[in-house]
Amino acid sequence: MDSAGLVARRRNATRLEIARAAAELFSRKGVAGTGAEEIAQVAGVSLRTFYRHVRVKQDAVIPLLEVGAEDWQARLSQIAPGADLRPAITDVVAQALAVIEGPGPGQELTRGLILTMLEDDDLRRVWDKVNGDSARDLEPILAVHLDGRDPLAAPLLAEAATAAIRITLERWAADGAPAGARLSELATETFERLSRWIS
Repeated sequence: MDSAGLVARRRNATRLEIARAAAELFSRKGVAGTGAEEIAQVAGVSLRTFYRHVRVKQDAVIPLLEVGAEDWQARLSQIAPGADLRPAITDVVAQALAVIEGPGPGQELTRGLILTMLEDDDLRRVWDKVNGDSARDLEPILAVHLDGRDPLAAPLLAEAATAAIRITLERWAADGAPAGARLSELATETFERLSRWIS
């Protein structure tokens, strides 16, 4: 790997460590109860390094949310040419959420972060922006599978797929569903209902 690639990899790793620390602290102490200094300390970086990567503390979680969005987009980009698109998206929705279905600290961190995002206006704006960006990024990925006769099909499917995951996670977190809750089943049902009228 060249030096530029190594620097980028280290930068991304640092941003992800900061994001994990922020998510854990926000989930446990709330946004108001968490300072940038504490996030930096838990992440194992200096405050100067923290601010090199993060403008305001709420933005610290963005890389963690983006990892999920990038994984989701990568899965959708693997849909085979000529596949029936809605069932293929339904399968990917299920795969994307199956990753966090098993009980454990990762699931509890996800639940805690989502609850915190729903309660804090600034953090909610971060959540909404990441979801909006993800839907826009999905549109060209899905468009290659459509014949172009309906210019609304790709953006509507992208919005429906993104909303299905967002709504499912928010409902699951707010309802305090047990660790074994079938997120993938909830999400696929939500996507099917949202996309029913999209041809």
